Amino acid sequence: IHQSEHNASKKVKKHKETQAPTTYIPPIITLSHYVHHTNKTLRTTTTMWRRTNGFQSPRNPWQISTYILFLALNVQFAVFLAPTLPPILSIPLTSLFGIVAIASTYYTYVT
Repeated sequence: IHQSEHNASKKVKKHKETQAPTTYIPPIITLSHYVHHTNKTLRTTTTMWRRTNGFQSPRNPWQISTYILFLALNVQFAVFLAPTLPPILSIPLTSLFGIVAIASTYYTYVT
């Protein structure tokens, strides 16, 4: 035995002799108990926040720029492209574009 280990064991023996003997029974903690306790603690201390739709505040710069870009594309199609197409193409393409634009706005709100 090294000298430092021998001195450490003497200190422990002296310390044990001066205290009244007590029996310590460690608690049995299983993995499932630990996971359950950890999950319970996490549920009460942390709250996960998630947007309910794409129009919900707080808005960030990417969200606002997407609104502006989407509006600009719709206006560009209606003002510049649709009038220049022949009527046989203009009516179905404008209808299709309008349906897709409305669906895009609706599904942004829903998801």
